Amino acid sequence: MASGPARPGTGELRDRFTRNVLRRAKAELVRQLPRWTRAEVWVDLDSVLSPRYASAWANERERMRRLGSALSRSHIQASLNNLKQACNFAPDSYDGPKVRALVDLAEEITSGRSKLVVFTSHGETSASRLLPALEAFGVVRLKADSADADQKAALARFRAQPGQRILVADTDARGDGESLDPATYVIHFDHDWNPAVRRRHEQRFFPELGPVLPLHVFELWVLGTVEESYHNALQRRNLLASSLTQDTQPADLDRSLSLEDWRREVFEAAPTRGHPSVAPGGTGALPGTGTLRSRLETLGPEQWATAAEGLLRARGFDSMRRLTEPEESGLMLLASRPGEGESVLVHCLKTDKAVGVAEARQVLEEADRLPECGGAYLLATSDFTPACKKFGEDSRGRLTLLGGADVYRHLRSQGIVP
Repeated sequence: MASGPARPGTGELRDRFTRNVLRRAKAELVRQLPRWTRAEVWVDLDSVLSPRYASAWANERERMRRLGSALSRSHIQASLNNLKQACNFAPDSYDGPKVRALVDLAEEITSGRSKLVVFTSHGETSASRLLPALEAFGVVRLKADSADADQKAALARFRAQPGQRILVADTDARGDGESLDPATYVIHFDHDWNPAVRRRHEQRFFPELGPVLPLHVFELWVLGTVEESYHNALQRRNLLASSLTQDTQPADLDRSLSLEDWRREVFEAAPTRGHPSVAPGGTGALPGTGTLRSRLETLGPEQWATAAEGLLRARGFDSMRRLTEPEESGLMLLASRPGEGESVLVHCLKTDKAVGVAEARQVLEEADRLPECGGAYLLATSDFTPACKKFGEDSRGRLTLLGGADVYRHLRSQGIVP
């Protein structure tokens, strides 16, 4: 039997690749990355919390009306605390829109083996409900009223134990003066209105030199509440956390809103409800919030198929052929643009789980088996794991990922989902 050309052995292959591999130290790469990124995640009140919040809102506005000229900043802070707690959790429950968004973020972040710090400004009132919701990810609690030795022990446990991926910390906890380098994410579950206070909390656990890897900060906000009203007031003054310089102190902003500003712009103004799920300029990573996912889950198989085809048309594909019938899990399409000889294979996936590398690899392998395909698209009603996104980036344009917020924004613009 005639033999083909000799195949290179393992050693020869390794030698070929070694000559073409650029090795970079982590420290070199880190210097080229942004040291600090910040994203706002906005959620809606649900049917359980809406009436509870409306009642608390009416009570606080009436109290301020009766206080009249006796209104003080202490009254403002007390009202903010009451209203923020009214939109954090459902009564006698660990649930709530913010909690669902937090769990979604935790699931996405920990799936990439990263660690995160969750700040709460309401101590045990919030932490006692957050711990059961997050315990599946491995949680360490850091209490502000614990002794110094206990706080240092909690931080050491969080740093040393790989399975302890979330630190739930009171905002007044002291830390130990060293950077929490194992953590590369921070989530402000509930937060002070003053953005410089939030920045101070971050800097206490991640001093000026910053962590080994860039730090990604998420702030959870609730639409249609006092949070949106004071966010708008700060935005008009260019005083959001993303706009502050590193050396801005809380005292610099304490009186940036006068008592009249608070009364007129926050407690008497109706929120505009105009914020996206993630504000532009953030990390770009959005595990779908509970609200986003629940709305996309209402789509039937044919609705999702039609919506996916509309999204592809919006991206310039004018010809589409369904390769499979729409099912509850989704469908496969072949799409092409005018004047282009090649098509792309499109897997439209309907799921409430973060989409991983396995699904991405499968659709790309299927596209490679079709001679008319020059690449693949993966459309999903949820977002993608960090590993899946990295796989897409490494495909050199052969695989495009569209999911989560991108899909939702298109469907909402078409009136398909609210």
